[in-house]
Amino acid sequence: SASTSTNGGTPFFLSANVDVHNLKLETQPSDTAISDGVGTTVDWCRSTFFTLIKRDSCQRQIAFVNETGVDIVAVLTYNGEGPDYVPPPNLVENRDFFNAKVEYDDESGSFSLRYDIPCTYAGSWTLDVVVDNVAAQGSPFEGAVISKEPEPPTGIPTWGLALLISIIVLIVIGLIYAIIRLKRYRKKLRENKEDIEAGKEKHHLDLLERDVSFNMNPMLGTLEEMKEKL
Repeated sequence: SASTSTNGGTPFFLSANVDVHNLKLETQPSDTAISDGVGTTVDWCRSTFFTLIKRDSCQRQIAFVNETGVDIVAVLTYNGEGPDYVPPPNLVENRDFFNAKVEYDDESGSFSLRYDIPCTYAGSWTLDVVVDNVAAQGSPFEGAVISKEPEPPTGIPTWGLALLISIIVLIVIGLIYAIIRLKRYRKKLRENKEDIEAGKEKHHLDLLERDVSFNMNPMLGTLEEMKEKL
């Protein structure tokens, strides 16, 4: 058998073995969540990433069925840093909002949310993610990202290291070329040793001839008389 009851004037039927005391409407939890990227620390002027996934009723990750039809609103809000914080220039109402660059990953069936942290923005950020008008599990995420000023470089920058390597290579090439030229010179020197020695002797004789004066023999007459005899 069944009985009839009312709730706010509207009748409905109950099974004979069911006794209803209260009617309570519960909201089912969201089936989307952020799997990684929350709680990271990044230098300003760099990018930070979050992964948006979908889960089934057993909290196992599944792929988004239709990635083009998913309405994703993912906003990263700048919270500032400390009581003595001075907001960056052009900050709207002491808060700045950045929308995600959303990309779908065919392999994992998830979405990648990318944010480019502006320069000079140091402090904490809050992430709000809403998928198809339903907030993701745990959203909003306070302190999702902590941005900081980059530390000054302590070593040689990449361009400096490349320049140093190039200089060393040029020096090595120059030394190799000089060694090859020296070996060729020594080889030529050995091949022309006799000619070089002969040249030295001739040069020595030429120097001796400069100091010798030649006089005609008076018994033979003058040079003109000899020419006439010839």
